[in-house]
Amino acid sequence: MISGAAAYGSSNSTVSISANNNAVVAISSAGASQGQVSVTGQLTSNVYDAGSGTSLNFDYGNVQTTSHNCSTGITLSNMRDGGAYTVVVTDTTGTATCAFTHTGLTFRFMPANDLRNSGKHTVYTFVRVGTIVYVSWISGF
Repeated sequence: MISGAAAYGSSNSTVSISANNNAVVAISSAGASQGQVSVTGQLTSNVYDAGSGTSLNFDYGNVQTTSHNCSTGITLSNMRDGGAYTVVVTDTTGTATCAFTHTGLTFRFMPANDLRNSGKHTVYTFVRVGTIVYVSWISGF
């Protein structure tokens, strides 16, 4: 529901949706000076719990959790260029290094990918830039 100032419409393949009164949301066409989507305030999505899954599909959400013990790799899918993603590994029984793959993408880790802390959660943050996925991670939560 949009109250107050609002506009929407489509004409000649141009799409423009905007709302204001301090809930500033704007979706514009290509070439818009403010970008494609502009949101003032928080932009959130639900956290997807993949159970103990080893295949994580980011179409389900940019933040996902798995209790997989990383004894085998984790396959990621649907990472979009320019997207930022988070995977939380909640397994507390092992220390295995989590290996990630995605068709057509190369992963670069900082710090170098290594063993996780036993009895603790590990958080991996991914940023896709072209065919490179930059990964930072912290174990010990």
